[in-house]
Amino acid sequence: MDVRPGRHSIVPLLALLCAPTPVFPIAPARLRDLTGATVVDLRDDHDGPRREDRGGGQTVLEFETLRRLLREVQTIAVVGLSADEEAESYGVAAYLQQAGYRIIPVNPRYAGQTILGERVYASLREVPVPVDIVDVFRRPDGVPPIAEDALALSPRPKLFWMQVGIEHPEAARRLEAAGVPVVQNVCLRATHRLLALG
Repeated sequence: MDVRPGRHSIVPLLALLCAPTPVFPIAPARLRDLTGATVVDLRDDHDGPRREDRGGGQTVLEFETLRRLLREVQTIAVVGLSADEEAESYGVAAYLQQAGYRIIPVNPRYAGQTILGERVYASLREVPVPVDIVDVFRRPDGVPPIAEDALALSPRPKLFWMQVGIEHPEAARRLEAAGVPVVQNVCLRATHRLLALG
């Protein structure tokens, strides 16, 4: 599958909330975010991934591309995963683990300990297995070094994901220029549910 990014493969879906039990109406053909500026194509009546330039320098990565990718990947490194079971990062990681993905916790605070039955690593560079998706729970100003760590992995991740409230356009451009697609300001758990993969 070709998931090479366009100029800015960003999915700014502010409507995808990371609530424990989000409620989605019957999915329309197209889903518009809360700003009314970006439309993501949900239709399956075409072959292969397409992206639409909606202006403002952003290109929308279609949901069908995400659906195919999330069906193929196996390992998700969750950067900033907390050991607190009430934390959003823990809830998202636990959901993804229950959905069948292997979760690799990355957080220097808990390095050497275990979260969700998996050893915690201080940084992405220490993870000894291939990582398919990097899922980030960090402040935006902490994203650039994580992006550099992701680019240092071999093989490189298939997707770099920033959770709700996290965006860093410069880091996204750096990743995409190196061939790593990027999603910003979107909940991976909510997207997984919306795509009926859970």
